[in-house]
Amino acid sequence: MLDEGVLGELFTRTFLAAGSEEDAPAVPAGTAPPPTGDEVERAAAGWGGDAYRAWDVGGRTLLVWRTEWDRVEDAREFQETALRRLERTHGARKNLEGAALFARSGRLMAVVARGEAVTLVSSDDPALLPVALKAVGGA
Repeated sequence: MLDEGVLGELFTRTFLAAGSEEDAPAVPAGTAPPPTGDEVERAAAGWGGDAYRAWDVGGRTLLVWRTEWDRVEDAREFQETALRRLERTHGARKNLEGAALFARSGRLMAVVARGEAVTLVSSDDPALLPVALKAVGGA
């Protein structure tokens, strides 16, 4: 394992806000607008905790960030805002059995929601992502 820890509510807000016109390289026509400041605040408000772990697997990286929310409704609000943000920065998503998948510049990212938890999985190895998703209850 490379690292593990807590990112916190402030990072959660920062993550959701990263998707503005300046951050998104070439936003496809028809893409939803970036979350507003109020939407970001609401989406982060129900934060109940998080933890991340990062691994080096044969020179490839895998990151799992699990967020916990006060209520299922808070988790859905975070998930929806995160999906909008990722569509702006990573392009169109593909849905695969409970996971929303994104790809950009050789990096894959998936979002999985279960109850009061939303987990983001990221890797630069296409073979690692399905294994990690299975472990966190997605695809």
